[in-house]
Amino acid sequence: MKTSDSHELASSEASFRLPAGGVDAIITALTTENSAGPAFVYERVDPFTREPLTTWIGIRVDERRLNNDAEQFSELRRELDGLKVEGAPGGVFAFIAHPAGRDESDSSPGARSETPSAVFLRLVDYIYIDHVAGSARVIHVGSGDPAIPAKWAEMCESAKGQPLDLSPQEAQFEWAAAISEEEFANGVTSFQERASELGLGGVVLSVRMSSRHVSDAIMSYRVLRAINPSTCMFLLQRPGFALWGSTSLSLAEIHNRRIVAETDGATHPIPDMPNGDEYVWNPTAKEISEYDVVAEALWEDLAPISMPGTQRFTRELEQRIFFGLGHLFAEMRSVIADEHDEISVVEALAPHGAAVGHPRPAALALISELEVVPRGPFAGVVGMFGTDGVTDACSVTRSMWTTLGGSFVHAGAKVVPASVAREEYDESVLKTLALRQSARPLKM
Repeated sequence: MKTSDSHELASSEASFRLPAGGVDAIITALTTENSAGPAFVYERVDPFTREPLTTWIGIRVDERRLNNDAEQFSELRRELDGLKVEGAPGGVFAFIAHPAGRDESDSSPGARSETPSAVFLRLVDYIYIDHVAGSARVIHVGSGDPAIPAKWAEMCESAKGQPLDLSPQEAQFEWAAAISEEEFANGVTSFQERASELGLGGVVLSVRMSSRHVSDAIMSYRVLRAINPSTCMFLLQRPGFALWGSTSLSLAEIHNRRIVAETDGATHPIPDMPNGDEYVWNPTAKEISEYDVVAEALWEDLAPISMPGTQRFTRELEQRIFFGLGHLFAEMRSVIADEHDEISVVEALAPHGAAVGHPRPAALALISELEVVPRGPFAGVVGMFGTDGVTDACSVTRSMWTTLGGSFVHAGAKVVPASVAREEYDESVLKTLALRQSARPLKM
């Protein structure tokens, strides 16, 4: 065990060997120890090998919620700056909803399902795993028994995995679309008629699927990460609200003020091929158009907060496949300008251009006008913000949330002038499939 008094706020830590069952075994053990389970999990995975890279797990946290959209990022900065002044290690795990994303998903009597505008979790006891380096640590921040990390580390090292039933169970939820195909088509038509006037290259229109049944967030997340491991996977659970997802849409990774940001355009179903043959995807002009919109958005979003001359594309039109759907990815790198910080970067990129459209102000205005159901968490931000400047954040897509009012999943499609409304609606619903299949009802 290691104890540090070099910080104004004391910390102690203990290392452990990752158990054979990996992160899933640790999540299971934490849930066995405390039925509430971990406060959060945030995982980054290699998008090609699907091998884990880093994992953060919150065992004990101090929570703060916001219900005011206007101050989301400034309040996050205030939280993080406060920890830096205290000299605390760790940082803040944060969820920030889509602008105007607070959502009364169920207005029936007695069902209070409002989602918060933001949730900030200050780390107290947490696990950090660097899978590449082969290191795993439990860290305690603040006063208290310095032996706390050793106790958690012993439990993690001896954790045993439990078998999962990965069969689809969506029939138990009686899912229903909250947005009809006709309503969606009206939105597509309105965009296409006004795109030139509004100066919009594309907009993301979305569909909500809802169920009156409450989900078991931990079991649902365990199944989801098993059937659909993606670049960023996350779980947040607090009283009355839980959010989880497995998304390919990373927002930004920041180390030593160096930014790696990604975006994706186009969604192309990848069929199973006989005899193990590889499917060859030759993107269409429409798919390239969708990609161009989000790549341009990424460049313009990063430019104001990047040091001049450092901004460059490092990957372009890269094909990646997640849960049977192919996407075209771009990766961009730059260095943060002196007058900005890590939160400035995430704020500049949010909501992600791939989840709203481009240019962002016009796209957000049109979304607010056309979408009949508020987005809630969808297209928001979730991620780790370290006191050492290390930041890892992603867009809240391919995600589900549950409240006292039921369970909800929201997905969108990039609409361009050449789009066909029915195809974009079907694509949005298809993007929720892994989440609906992995959802598990809460046993009362």
